[in-house]
Amino acid sequence: MISTLSRNILLENGIIYDPCKDKKKNGSILIKDGIIKEVGKCSTPKNVKKYLGTKQPRYRSGWELAFMRMCDVHPNITGWASEAIKVPYIHPMTGRSTQYVPDFIIQYADKRGKNHTEVIEIKPYAQTTEERATHVGEKAQAQINKAKWAAAVEWCSKKGMVFRVLTENEIFTNPTARKPRKRR
Repeated sequence: MISTLSRNILLENGIIYDPCKDKKKNGSILIKDGIIKEVGKCSTPKNVKKYLGTKQPRYRSGWELAFMRMCDVHPNITGWASEAIKVPYIHPMTGRSTQYVPDFIIQYADKRGKNHTEVIEIKPYAQTTEERATHVGEKAQAQINKAKWAAAVEWCSKKGMVFRVLTENEIFTNPTARKPRKRR
């Protein structure tokens, strides 16, 4: 469990910098009115041997960055990758076959030493079910997420893995302090 999000992120003029990356090459995330404008890349993880991905790690939110950092340093996590797998699914709005790319895949040993592999998606709590959604956009996203996650559960079970969605409630010890403010 990660206790804080902002310790390793430096704020400057509304831009969040990831200290583990080269700002010039990889860009930065600009957050304006709570909306992420760019995708961030984290150059080399501290524990390079643990990173199993073939491409540079990517994050699309501060929550994903916090989870990525936890994976990199947690002693029980033996391997991880970001956006490393593709799961086919049928888009509920278009009826077309497309691909879902979950945020992470992790390998870890539990307290008994048994190895596990999980596919992880990081999402705001409001986007996890239609009942939790408060806006039309959140309700549509919840429908799409339901289709993606059903396909991911099936895909993972065929491969002996587990699929899990983590929200701010599972990532942070005090999630209410990190919920975005509503715009006036």
